[in-house]
Formats: sequence, structure tokens, C-alpha cells
Amino acid sequence: MRLLCLLSLLLLQACEIFGSSDDPAANTQQFAIETQETAYQAVAAENDDRFFSFEITATFTNLTNVPTYFVGCRPPQQPLLDIKAGNEWEAVYQPIQLLCLSEPLRLMPGDTLSLPHVYGACYPNNNCGPTFDGPVTGTYRLRQFDVYYDPEGTKPVDVESLISNTFTLTLP
Repeated sequence: MRLLCLLSLLLLQACEIFGSSDDPAANTQQFAIETQETAYQAVAAENDDRFFSFEITATFTNLTNVPTYFVGCRPPQQPLLDIKAGNEWEAVYQPIQLLCLSEPLRLMPGDTLSLPHVYGACYPNNNCGPTFDGPVTGTYRLRQFDVYYDPEGTKPVDVESLISNTFTLTLP
């Protein structure tokens, strides 16, 4: 009987330490950035065959247990795009960034923020920008880059805490 009581207490403590899967308040979100869709279609520009665009609706959630700060010019900046290349992720698109410094935007733990979601780019090997530095069709993730643990922008949040779920992007 004592052994049964001891095992029950240990199980109860383990549930408190590691959390219970039956707890509705438990955070099940895996990624700081969540896109609304798992597949997106790029659209070619009507009057210029060098350009295409696409929209990605996404939200950023501060999954850390401390406040984080978006630092830069009118934060948040548009997320970068990484493409899956074998077992690695490669940056293929970075929006043109404005060179100013605005008041940092603070995001408390658990708070959510909508991210800019319209992307416009040039096809690879064209003399215009911003461009894709690789194939357009593929498996992608968003990566936020302007998030810090301090409002001065000296302690960046780990990259693993700034990525999205994966999604596909195709050209028509």
C-alpha cells in the first residue's frame, strides 16, 4: 500500500513538472510564427515579366517567458524567407529594409502580433530587387530577424524561437 501511495505521489509530481496533455491551458504552439495556410501560390505581375508577388498571412507569438522587442525601422519588419534545400535551410529572400530607427515594439510573453504579409520579388537572374536567390517553387519557412531580449537591440532572440511552420510556394 505504501508503494502504491509513493508511486501516486511521484506520478502527481511528474505531471506538475512536465505538464499534463489534458491541460487545456497548455501551450501547444510549436512555432513562434504561424501561417494561416500550408500552401501559397505566387502571381506573376501583369505588365512586367520580371516580377511576381504573393501574400502570406501570419502571426508572431512571443513563446518565451520574458518580454521581447522588435527593433528597427517601424517594427516589425517583414520576415525573411528560407527554402528547404536537402536537410538544410537557405535564405532566398530578404525584403528591402528601411534605414531608420523607431521606438522598439515590446511584446509580452504569450502576446501575438500580425506580421506584414505581402511579398513582391523579382524572378532569379534579373536586374531588379528584391530578388529570390534560388528556385521559387519549394518548401519554405518564415524567419523573423529583428527580435531582441532588450530594447537596445544588443541581445538577439535565438533563431529557433523566430521561425514558422513550413509551407509550400509555387509559381503558376
